[in-house]
Amino acid sequence: MRLSRDGRSIYDLTGRVSALALACLAGAACGDATAPLPTEGPPRELTYSTGGFAITLYNVRLAGDTVVFTSTTSRSGPEPIVLVTRRVPRAEEWRTFWRTVRDAGVSRWPGECYDHGATDGGTLDFVLAWDGTRRTGHYYAAFPSRDGTCANGDGASGAAASFRQAVFGLADVQFLDPQRTP
Repeated sequence: MRLSRDGRSIYDLTGRVSALALACLAGAACGDATAPLPTEGPPRELTYSTGGFAITLYNVRLAGDTVVFTSTTSRSGPEPIVLVTRRVPRAEEWRTFWRTVRDAGVSRWPGECYDHGATDGGTLDFVLAWDGTRRTGHYYAAFPSRDGTCANGDGASGAAASFRQAVFGLADVQFLDPQRTP
């Protein structure tokens, strides 16, 4: 029997590595370690985009300590109307944002949700990075739920709507689209 430097069986070590590899293949969080969510301050990176066919497009991004909110609508005529808001959120607003991110379960959300039967639907794309963790998501007519599953239909996920309100709140704007796309 071959022994490692510390006197353990090389087969014992191989078995442990194999078990770890199998866990990774089975879908455990290998290489996708999630650092604990912050409780205050801005994230390292934040982008958020939502919209769909013939509805207002919303984009939010963090530029330094400033949140830049852009809405683009083409409903009012041939030329789109673009509104841009720039704002530096207060400390309490960042605390509220992180609390909502935690409560919405964003760290458990799958990277993608699609309603393959939908012919039209809203989209949501986001990037949120903090302390060595980077979460990304792309969703079409199906949106993530608090438990990490997908819910079909525009507005079907209260978690996605909560996250949207938290992001929009940083820019001090309200979501007013009656189609309720997250």
